[in-house]
Amino acid sequence: MSLKSFHLAFIAISALLAAILAVYAYSDLVGPMRLVWSLTAALAAVGMVLYWIRFRKKMKSSPYQ
Repeated sequence: MSLKSFHLAFIAISALLAAILAVYAYSDLVGPMRLVWSLTAALAAVGMVLYWIRFRKKMKSSPYQ
């Protein structure tokens, strides 16, 4: 597995775990921190997915494949 493939896999797994944390925080926590934790984790998941897409596009056009 190349470093590029490992990086993409690591980002995908991290985004999935952040999404799971967002669902867990929303369903199990109580009080005002429920919304803070779930929104923070959801924004982190979305950010990682956007980064994954940007990195994949950048690597496709890179001459160092």
